[in-house]
Amino acid sequence: CLQCIEVCAVDIHCGESTFRLINVYRPPVHDNVEQSEQLKSMVDCLIELCSTNVSVIMAGDFNFPGINWSCPNKTDDNNMARFNLFVVRYAFEQLVSNPTRGGNILDLIFCNDEFLISDVNVDEPFGTSDHSSVKFSIQIDADRNHATATSANFSYNFNKADIREDAAKELDKLVQLLIDNPEIKIELGSHTDSIDD
Repeated sequence: CLQCIEVCAVDIHCGESTFRLINVYRPPVHDNVEQSEQLKSMVDCLIELCSTNVSVIMAGDFNFPGINWSCPNKTDDNNMARFNLFVVRYAFEQLVSNPTRGGNILDLIFCNDEFLISDVNVDEPFGTSDHSSVKFSIQIDADRNHATATSANFSYNFNKADIREDAAKELDKLVQLLIDNPEIKIELGSHTDSIDD
């Protein structure tokens, strides 16, 4: 049921460095059959996006309250085990260690390059969100000069393609980064859902 999952992928090129940033939202599903179908669809989509020769960062609200990220392979849930196999297969490390909603770590950062991500922090919720925000830095090697870019969420309202005000501010920062660093090339990709009424 990929129609309930939101995925957006962006390839960022900076000098000789390239990496892929994937943002994921997986809504909670309480029916085991639906959850199994949803996770299979999500993992299939992520396998396609992660089958690349560049480093990958995955970030977002994965809604996995049943996984203890200090020992993720110890789960009795077959659906969670399927996702864990994907994480291991693509050499990802999950970097968020503090709860992001209630006592659960639902908002996650995965990376398959230990030198690409730094300064992961769980912070106050953004706006009226009931989830804490997760902030991190991406280390970009541009022409042998290290520059740091901070991640941003580009969110759209349901059933709309208009850029939200909060996303417009983040896009302005990206525009300034591109103006200041004209050698950077960014390739944008997006996933949209078709939901029947």
